[in-house]
Amino acid sequence: MGIEAKFTLTETGTMLRTGHPLYGDIPGCFQYLKGEKEKYGSPASFLIGAVLSCYCETLGFELHKRGAFFRSIEATGRIRMAKDASGLACIESMIVEVQADVDKRYAGILEACIDDIKNCAISRSILRGFPISIATSIRCQEGM
Repeated sequence: MGIEAKFTLTETGTMLRTGHPLYGDIPGCFQYLKGEKEKYGSPASFLIGAVLSCYCETLGFELHKRGAFFRSIEATGRIRMAKDASGLACIESMIVEVQADVDKRYAGILEACIDDIKNCAISRSILRGFPISIATSIRCQEGM
């Protein structure tokens, strides 16, 4: 199964086109930002969001599959930035805290789900590492 998303950066903002019916397009508009430093976003926020969404949705799916229901599953993620050997920014670690609000009668099922899933597809993939291939093409126009 393949999944595709598209990201566009212009002088006025950004657009992440997820192609997903739930998330749709996620715009970023520069007009509300104060200076050049804030002009570029924090892609790490998208990475945190991907892990949080993946884990919470996996946990919710497993609960439903086992006949248990929840009021909410909330997660907070934090990353720690560092520099690699070349002095470039990289992510050193991520901490995720999850709070699942379930009726007492489902507590045992929730604990079993947590033990069974441990991570989700996104966090498992990050933990094991995977190849990333980036190909950049150059398009030049007159009058810019």
